[in-house]
Amino acid sequence: IEEIERKDIREGDYVIIEKGGDVIPKVVHVITKKRGKDSVITIPPQNCPVCNSKLIRPEGEVAIYCENNTCPAQVKGKIEHFASRGAMDIEGLGKAIIDQFVDYNFLKSYADIYDLHKHKNELIALERFGEQSINNLLSAIEESKNRPFEKVLFALGIRFVGAGAAQKLAHHFKNIDNLLKASEEDIENIHEIGPSISVSIKKFFATSDNLEIINRLRKAGLKFAIESTGETSEALRDFTFVLTGTLEKFTRDEAKEMIQQKGGKVTGSVSKNTSYLVVGENAGSKLDKAEKLGIKILNEDEFLSLIESAK
Repeated sequence: IEEIERKDIREGDYVIIEKGGDVIPKVVHVITKKRGKDSVITIPPQNCPVCNSKLIRPEGEVAIYCENNTCPAQVKGKIEHFASRGAMDIEGLGKAIIDQFVDYNFLKSYADIYDLHKHKNELIALERFGEQSINNLLSAIEESKNRPFEKVLFALGIRFVGAGAAQKLAHHFKNIDNLLKASEEDIENIHEIGPSISVSIKKFFATSDNLEIINRLRKAGLKFAIESTGETSEALRDFTFVLTGTLEKFTRDEAKEMIQQKGGKVTGSVSKNTSYLVVGENAGSKLDKAEKLGIKILNEDEFLSLIESAK
């Protein structure tokens, strides 16, 4: 909104667009000569277009939010995030199905996902569904209960808690009860976890509705604690890894977990601080940069050998 106001962009305007950073298109300026006489200044929305609740803009932020937890758009968005690939990874529970299930009141929160089996016959009777498709969905929901604590924590949709932060929090506090009892200071003592995350976590857990949802997810069998494998060590504590290309023998998440179990760190980009680049098929620009920087490059077999030797 600030950018729209600063450049006075209005509905119906002709604009000049260029690539920002050679990738993302951005509006350079408005061609005011082509602007119609009935043009009006863009005014930020005051109410949610879905539930009509008053919108808020937190201090220091540019985004505008609807804070109504019962807003259908909010409910759908939270469930979609919960079921997404990086979170609970529930195959078959995509946006279109979520929209339909919310509209039919089968889902009012993501905790309701684990009660869908109680409505099996009703779901089968819905248009464009059948017994096989519902059975597949219910099987995927049941299988999602195997996701580790860090995935569950990320799936909760706590503001500012992305996948990386959820992983750090899960491994530091070990279980949800320790996180619930932690102070803002305790949370901020974790490397790369700042005040915005700690405040957001405490606010999330201070809401009775959220605590009730967590209790329901616990009863459903989701994992709210780190499961010890007995195979952790600090052998790779001083080493930083980057993963690139298509891996065949394991997924990136599996490789990342193997590294972290040995105390290593995984980052998303190659730099002079990178210790190893693990490459699969179609490695691309990261491989080129690693070669220029003289970084050790490992194929999948070499990576597995390194992991096995790191005691």
